[in-house]
Amino acid sequence: MSLQPAATPIATVDGQPINLATVDDAVARVVAAAKQAQDFTLFTFNLDHVVKRRRDEDFRSAYRRATFVTADGAPIVRLARRQGARLDRTTGADL
Repeated sequence: MSLQPAATPIATVDGQPINLATVDDAVARVVAAAKQAQDFTLFTFNLDHVVKRRRDEDFRSAYRRATFVTADGAPIVRLARRQGARLDRTTGADL
């Protein structure tokens, strides 16, 4: 059973919805999914991933199916904030 992404993304950067705003939010959602034995994927969106998504259909497709997406790179955070989104940088290392 897969956990569905948040109904409303916090922001969309380069066509990619971001649905987790903070480290605490990410940890809470991942722990909840794990406790419910639900399948999920978590991507930490950064500029390298922007480039890979543009060049690699498989990578792009994986992102489209992602359960959780955080803003990993500082430029991603800045672009999201320009849309009025309130989010923090949440890296894979943080998680």
